Amino acid sequence: FPVVWRKLRMDLQLAMRTGLTYSEATTLLNSDEMAHHLFHPYDLSCMLAQMMYGNQLDKAYWTTYVPERYFLRAESILDRYAQDGLEPDRWPDQMDPTQDDSELLLGENEEDVDNEDRDGNWEPSEEAQAKIDRMEAREAAAQQDDTEVPDANAAPDLVLPSTRRPKRRLAWFPSVAVDCSG
Repeated sequence: FPVVWRKLRMDLQLAMRTGLTYSEATTLLNSDEMAHHLFHPYDLSCMLAQMMYGNQLDKAYWTTYVPERYFLRAESILDRYAQDGLEPDRWPDQMDPTQDDSELLLGENEEDVDNEDRDGNWEPSEEAQAKIDRMEAREAAAQQDDTEVPDANAAPDLVLPSTRRPKRRLAWFPSVAVDCSG
């Protein structure tokens, strides 16, 4: 089912950036297991600051395994927010992995079909059309080359080995030159 990336919690996004799939990341983050090792220390501290500000540390099981130093960094981030008169973003609730996100992608009255009245017909720009034309011409030429029958009387293409000796290569070290040509 489709998932809207920007709607995912930061911990889920960062876990997925390590190579975990959506279902693997949600399973890990919703279980009582350590996960803070997946996050960059700054991102971890910012997430903890958001959770602490919203009093939502208990909503993520993995926070129980985070070392105290990251909570201290999160407190300093909250102090800076307070000094600047700002508030951190609200820590979102975890999305239900069984929920279908198609309503987030489509409006209330939209269907999952192409609507030419609303969307119009797409036309490539002149530059894009020129690239398309060049690509089609190359493909046609390649097909033409593949279908040509070779002349039976023509001499076969011969590739002769080079008669020149290869150049000697020297490996240079701070004060010694070594001949590596063997």
